[in-house]
Amino acid sequence: MVSTGAARYLEHDVMSRSNEWLVPLMFEHLLLNLRRAAKCMEQADVGGRATHLGKASAILFELMGSLDRERGGAVAGQLGSLYGFLASELMDVGRSNDSQRLQRIIGMVAELHDGFRQAAESVASRGGSPVA
Repeated sequence: MVSTGAARYLEHDVMSRSNEWLVPLMFEHLLLNLRRAAKCMEQADVGGRATHLGKASAILFELMGSLDRERGGAVAGQLGSLYGFLASELMDVGRSNDSQRLQRIIGMVAELHDGFRQAAESVASRGGSPVA
C-alpha cells in the first residue's frame, strides 16, 4: 500500500512529466513490478509473484491501449504485437514459475525502456534527469 505522501509524490511526478516521458515512466514501473515478481519467485511467495505479474500485465495492456495505430502506422502495430507477446509470456511465467524466462523478459523490457528513455531525451528534456 502506498502512503499518502508517497502517492502525492508519485502523482506530482507523473503530472509534471512532459508527454515524451510518460512511456519511459510506464516502463520504469513495468520493470519494477517484474523485478519484484522475480524476487517473490526466489522467496517462493506465490501471492506476491501473482500480484506483481498482474500489475506488470496491466501496464502492458495500458501501453497497448495508448498506441495511436492511425498515426503510428507500422511501428504502432509492431509495438502492439510486442506488448501482446510480452503479456502472453508473463501469463506463461505465472503458470510455469519459470524464473529464467522471467529474466529474459526483464532483459527485453530493460532494452525497450532504455530505447524509449533515449528517444525522450532526444525530443526534449523535462527539466531534470529522468527517474532511474
